[in-house]
Amino acid sequence: MARLCGVILFMFFMSVNVYAVVAKILDVKGDVRFAGKPVSGAQDLTESGKLETGTDGSVRVFFPQKKAFAKLNPGSLLAITVENNKEDINLLAGVSRWIVEKAVKSQKEVSLEFRTATAIMGVRGTDFFVSYNPLLAESEIICFDGVVNFKSAANPRDNKNITRGQWGGIGGRFGEQIGRILDLPAHVLEAFKNQISIDTTIPEATTPEATTPAP
Repeated sequence: MARLCGVILFMFFMSVNVYAVVAKILDVKGDVRFAGKPVSGAQDLTESGKLETGTDGSVRVFFPQKKAFAKLNPGSLLAITVENNKEDINLLAGVSRWIVEKAVKSQKEVSLEFRTATAIMGVRGTDFFVSYNPLLAESEIICFDGVVNFKSAANPRDNKNITRGQWGGIGGRFGEQIGRILDLPAHVLEAFKNQISIDTTIPEATTPEATTPAP
């Protein structure tokens, strides 16, 4: 009997993990697709897939486990891989902005590891811009607030902290190693912020439709 109860509990927790919400699509404009299927409005994502914006598309996403908001501009491609109830986030192309909630004292520190093909970003309570050009294999980052550890994907020892108002790049024209970190003037920072503005509210009136694996 005890063994049967154990099996039932195991199956229950397995089902919870399979259908756990990995990300919430909050709002959509233009052509947006997830796992090749059109996205027309708010919905929960519970499985691996690629989130893609067309030439007229943009999408805002919330990752509840990471307390992170993301915005993808037109022509972007974001891969979300779910394994062991954890997500791996990889910008394959395009432009994105991220706001990660700062950790609350006495609680476990909130962190996000976000990557491109050439760079890995370690984040704790930060507002930052990331772009990746797959043609040139170039990664760029601009930190609007907080600190981001910017690390080479090929050589983790090659890493630098990007702080508020700074730019970093690697790959292509920027070289195989992280070069000089630049301090950007206020008007340049403001221009990048306006290029990809992001809202950090979750609409209460919206009840997302969950996307779950087919039985």
